Amino acid sequence: MKIDIKGIMKPSLKLFVICFVVTALLALTSAFTKDKIAEREAQGITDTRKVVLSTADTFKDVNDNTVCGIDAEGNTVGYVMTVIVKGYGGEIEVMVGFGKDDKVSGVSILRQTETPGMGAKTDTSEFLSQYKGLNSEAALGKEIDGITGATISSTAVTDAVNDAINKYKALMEVENG
Repeated sequence: MKIDIKGIMKPSLKLFVICFVVTALLALTSAFTKDKIAEREAQGITDTRKVVLSTADTFKDVNDNTVCGIDAEGNTVGYVMTVIVKGYGGEIEVMVGFGKDDKVSGVSILRQTETPGMGAKTDTSEFLSQYKGLNSEAALGKEIDGITGATISSTAVTDAVNDAINKYKALMEVENG
C-alpha cells in the first residue's frame, strides 16, 4: 500500500489556511469589540446601581465589592454592595443597595445560572421586592416567601442579602468610629 503524500497534503493545507483565516478574523473582531463590550458592561453595572440606590447620581469605590452613592449635591446617600453566593445551578451575584436610613433600598441579581422556570424566578421584581426595607437578617419562610420548587435558589439570594446587611453594618461601624 502506497501513501499519496500529495493527496493528503493538499486538503490539509487548505484546511489549515481556512482555519488560520477564520482565527485571524475572530481575533480582529475581538480586538475591535472588547472596549465596547467592557463599556457596556460598566454601563450595565452603573444602571443596576441606580436601580438599587435610586437616590444616587454617581458612585465612588469604597472597596472591591462596595461603592458609595453620591447625589447631585455631593452628599452620601447610601451604599451598594455586591455579594456572590452559591445557588443550585452555580454562583449567584447579587447587588444590594442601602439608603441613608440604613435599610435595604433595593436588590438586583447581576448574574445567575439557576434552572429556567424555577430558580431563575428569584430574579423577578416580585421576589426581590420582599427585601426592600430590611435592616437586619431575614429568614426564608418568615420574612421572605421563597419560590416554590426553588428553595436552594431562594435561600441563596436570602443569604446574599443577609451577608450584605452584615457587611454594611460592619462598614458603618468602621465609618462611624
